[in-house]
Amino acid sequence: MPRAGSAALGPVGTGIVLAGGRNDTVIGNRFKNQGAWGVLIVPFPDLDTPPPIAHCEGGRLDFPIMRACWYDTFGQEVAGNRFTNVGFFGNISNGDLADLSYSHDPGNCWHGNRDASHKVSSAPDGIQQSHRKCGGEQAGEDPLNSDLSTQVLCATEILARCIDQPGQHYPRTTQVQLKPLPPQRTMPHPCKGVPSNPWC
Repeated sequence: MPRAGSAALGPVGTGIVLAGGRNDTVIGNRFKNQGAWGVLIVPFPDLDTPPPIAHCEGGRLDFPIMRACWYDTFGQEVAGNRFTNVGFFGNISNGDLADLSYSHDPGNCWHGNRDASHKVSSAPDGIQQSHRKCGGEQAGEDPLNSDLSTQVLCATEILARCIDQPGQHYPRTTQVQLKPLPPQRTMPHPCKGVPSNPWC
């Protein structure tokens, strides 16, 4: 299947990915039937060739691999979300919540999320206890040397193709299927309460 641009790097089977994000909030969502992760926070390695005037503003050029401008993630708040049937690919670290980030103040914070058992799975383990408070220094799993980083590299195939094998199973799309929308009723009075316009 053809892939292009940074959107092609999205890890298969993931609900929301915050890549290189800063000070974002993910609050009050429902995540259902995601094979890898429900919410995944990761750094963003910008692999594109920058224009001549760009100087990796807000990022780091000293990252040890890829000659990329590295945007770490921090200040994210993930709270009050609900998870159902997440992480069924069964790879290590797959689950409801995952944080792949270096230490930063403020770090990412996680609280009030739950699944049907009123718990959540996470990488690092127990993230809602250790990273509950927003505004302090926090770190996720090591972006270069952790089970989570290995799984994210496989799921995204950012560095190389990842062969499907036990412990690294991420199904790949082989074709696009656009299913027809089911018939829907029209609005009973679409022009009611609408200012005069060419259609009403």
